[in-house]
Amino acid sequence: MSSSPPIHPNETRARYEALLEVAESIASHRQLSTLFVDLNLRLQRLITFDFIALTLLDPESKVFRLHILQTDHTVVGDRPYEVPFDQAPTGTALRTRQPYYAPDAGALHLYPILETILRANGVESFCTLPLFTARRDLGGLNFGSRHKNAYSPVDIEFMQQVARQVAVAVDNA
Repeated sequence: MSSSPPIHPNETRARYEALLEVAESIASHRQLSTLFVDLNLRLQRLITFDFIALTLLDPESKVFRLHILQTDHTVVGDRPYEVPFDQAPTGTALRTRQPYYAPDAGALHLYPILETILRANGVESFCTLPLFTARRDLGGLNFGSRHKNAYSPVDIEFMQQVARQVAVAVDNA
């Protein structure tokens, strides 16, 4: 991701300020649900997304569960309660320790459970960032957009920084 074009100094400053705000938000929220409402508001000005979600890993049963879904849109269709580790892009992200980005959500054939719900809701781009600490794997921080190719390498790098902070908050919760 280091080959991405440079971003304007004002945008770089705004992203650093947003990271500080995320850290402050994590420190001030005791519940993940209120944290995600705050993250949704703070990150909207820097990243284009229509939803932000938290999926958590149940290490015993090796499934991911949707813990939080923050969106301003009505969600169409049934949300899957549990998705097996190997049937979720979050599993791939955790295994590789790298973001899983689908610039065209129509290409998510490897993950039919996710593909179905994303298509039903008009999501065109999807990115999941692995959440883990030195102690354990936690799950994923997920962003979705109704636009194809919504995220640049610079955006994904920024989302990784946010995910690192969120991982600490989730681990502490």
